[in-house]
Amino acid sequence: MSSVAVPPMVRTAALSLGLAAIALALACGVTQAGPAMTTFWQPTSLELTDCVQRGEAAIREAGMTENFQTFRESIYGERGPYTAAIRCLSGKGVVFFAVSGPRPDRASALMAVLRAKFEPEQPPG
Repeated sequence: MSSVAVPPMVRTAALSLGLAAIALALACGVTQAGPAMTTFWQPTSLELTDCVQRGEAAIREAGMTENFQTFRESIYGERGPYTAAIRCLSGKGVVFFAVSGPRPDRASALMAVLRAKFEPEQPPG
């Protein structure tokens, strides 16, 4: 086998193209990052029916009414690219919240709204 000499300019161009391809692949990976997700759980003494009713109201009041669904102990809703879920595990004394979407700050803000809407109204005084 004979060895072919590669001119320095070709080597430099090939190296530059290779580095550019790697940079492009990394940049595309960044723009296709997965959704942000925030979760929270809290203890509850609510019966399952009451917990589900409160979860349904919280998701509706938070404006997450697209594709709104309740399945036994789980309530789901969407608003634009954000999805929320509240799961009532009353038998275990726990209620679980989750919000996902493209921006972590917005997902966290929606989580705060859900939690506030889920909490029972406190009597004045």
